[in-house]
Amino acid sequence: MFKVCVLGSSAAIPMFNRGLSGQIIIHDSGTYLIDCGEGTQFQIQKFKIKLKNLKAIFISHNHGDHILGLPGLLSTLSMLERTEPLYIFGPEGLKDWVLQFLNLSQSVLKYEVIWTELPQLQEKKLIYEVDKLSIYAFPLVHRVACNGFYFLEKNKSLRLDIQKLKEKKLPKEYYPILKSAQDVEFENEWYFYKDYTLPPNPPLSYAYASDTLYQESISKNFENTHFLYHEATFLVNEAEKAQITYHSTAKQAALQALNSHAKYLMLGHFSARYFDLKDLLLEAKQIFPNSFLAFDGKFYDLNHLDENVS
Repeated sequence: MFKVCVLGSSAAIPMFNRGLSGQIIIHDSGTYLIDCGEGTQFQIQKFKIKLKNLKAIFISHNHGDHILGLPGLLSTLSMLERTEPLYIFGPEGLKDWVLQFLNLSQSVLKYEVIWTELPQLQEKKLIYEVDKLSIYAFPLVHRVACNGFYFLEKNKSLRLDIQKLKEKKLPKEYYPILKSAQDVEFENEWYFYKDYTLPPNPPLSYAYASDTLYQESISKNFENTHFLYHEATFLVNEAEKAQITYHSTAKQAALQALNSHAKYLMLGHFSARYFDLKDLLLEAKQIFPNSFLAFDGKFYDLNHLDENVS
């Protein structure tokens, strides 16, 4: 399983149907949160997302629309009797700000928070790793220190050749053994895993490029990614505004997808000036056809992204 749920797709201020920045990654290895704008808790409950398996939180930068929901979420997790340690990766200064807020509100966490403060990176860096997933941070270009995040699967299992197995009497409880590259003996017959398995699917990957000025060199950090999320705050006719505010246009997001040889592009972080987003999508599709809009509450399954491209 590898799914992305958009919690908020608006930039700077929330819209009636677009919350502030936040995304949930649901993977076989656990659940992960990227950015935590104001209202993130509400969106998590609204979209029926369970946080029992939340392993880590990744914050791209210290702007309010990306962090103001964090202290409240941490407090709520404590009230929900969380005891497992929680990893948080974010910019320098984030830890002090959150601790001051919790202290001021007399909020005591019942679980350990393991903080890793990241400087403005100059190159991609591995920051978190579990059995089935590696997570990297990579540099973006914004008005404050800002890093993106890249999720890369690893150690994918062999696939079963179901057609061959249907012709045999091997019970299904033995299938996981074959997938783990072990031979099986059943009723005096040997089942050699090489005969009943197929190579693993290519590893899936997801890149989250938060607020950033367009620079072609950024794309090297998520080259050949399966699924790229890139901010598209403005239309190209506001390119000067994008430059001044260190943001990107939909056209520039599409160029980054093209530069990186991504398979799919999801646009997000839309300016509140755009009620209708169709022009943003059209602008991107003219350069990168496999583009689509981020919609709050929608789950994007990386194994079935063709269904989301419109």
